[in-house]
Amino acid sequence: MTHFIIDCQTLDFDWSGAGGLRASAKELAPEKAQALPLLLLRGSPATSPDWVGRENVFWLAEQGLDAAAKLRDLFPDENVLPSAVAHKPSSTFSLGQRYSDDGFRYYVPDMTTYKTYRIEDGDQYLSDWLAKAAQLGFDAILFESPDAVVEAKGFDLDLLEKAKRLFSGRILMSGGATEMVHFERLVAEGGCFGALCSEAASMNLGLQEIADLLKPPPEETSPQETEGEAA
Repeated sequence: MTHFIIDCQTLDFDWSGAGGLRASAKELAPEKAQALPLLLLRGSPATSPDWVGRENVFWLAEQGLDAAAKLRDLFPDENVLPSAVAHKPSSTFSLGQRYSDDGFRYYVPDMTTYKTYRIEDGDQYLSDWLAKAAQLGFDAILFESPDAVVEAKGFDLDLLEKAKRLFSGRILMSGGATEMVHFERLVAEGGCFGALCSEAASMNLGLQEIADLLKPPPEETSPQETEGEAA
């Protein structure tokens, strides 16, 4: 199942149908959103105590894995969600180490960057960053994809596919969704725990329509769940 999460620019709208919100803890009142399955909150348990102790709340850590680990250590009973900015593979050039016969050095491509995503947190390779996240004990991560936002062609499914192979925890994706087909492709890829969409795009496409698309089909409901509901 993929949770539909609205990335809020304001809080002055009806979010019925959404599976969660990303918002400021100081600006969001608990009585208005506490029933949502997922809340990704910017802020700190220290400054927003009304949100402390809620299972559906994940505190966003956007300053790197080390900062996320420190926040978790300060508040061990809270859910902390590391958020990372991931950049697509691109051509990178650097000056060669040796001079040529004519006395000049030339820019040469760094071949390691052609097929490797890089994470802004310490300018790490995706594989190294995910290994560190797992080592620190995080079982959920959020990827921000600025390249996908610029292209507006949907979620970065290549990033998702690579992350699924390297990380066994829950993966949330943000960036690039502007059409319903983008959510359809995300469902087809599978393995995404939460999909973030801007407030504007969500309202334009229809909150309930997106939510219905991301709901699991009936065959994914286990017999145990069915028996429990009947009881």
